[in-house]
Amino acid sequence: MSRILKIETISRTRAQIIPDEGEPFCLSVRDVRRLGLKEDMELTGDLSAVLADLVRKECLRKCGSLLGGRDYSRQRLLDKLTEAGFPSSAAESALEELEKAGYVNDERYAADFIRAHLGDRSRRRIEADLRQRGIPDRAVRAAFEELDTDPAREEEAQIRKWLEKKGRPDRDPDFRVRQKALAALARKGYGMDAVRRAFSDAEDLS
Repeated sequence: MSRILKIETISRTRAQIIPDEGEPFCLSVRDVRRLGLKEDMELTGDLSAVLADLVRKECLRKCGSLLGGRDYSRQRLLDKLTEAGFPSSAAESALEELEKAGYVNDERYAADFIRAHLGDRSRRRIEADLRQRGIPDRAVRAAFEELDTDPAREEEAQIRKWLEKKGRPDRDPDFRVRQKALAALARKGYGMDAVRRAFSDAEDLS
């Protein structure tokens, strides 16, 4: 039977329980006192079930608090929960519950992110940003397919807008100025095809 090896107070209201078997977990100091938890205490089957239910509920409350302010990807939520001291098993279970209820949806997150940035970022940059946020590629592809828009046309419009803002370097007679603009657009994640179509004189880029 598992025992409590150590109880560490990690904040004014939170304590970490370290068992001799399984993952450490956090509870409110109030619950620790209410349940009379002490070091070297045996974790009987009934007590373990009570603790697991408390951790699950706290995990869900933490998710509710986070999602109340903004949307999160599944991976970002998982990171937040593990950083807060929740066991990975409890965090995964809570996220599955939230996904089934529709509160966590990576495809919806990706679609909202794409709508917000399609006017100022290349598709490649958007995909990289979403990947960094833990959105799987399949969800990103599905979100792009669902949106009624043409990313290539959007990219060309963005490039033209950038060129106008920079004083149309694509029309500058100095080859080095045109190449500098080309390099800047490449760093922004725009593909060569989109840049060639957007430039006023494609022959200058050959």
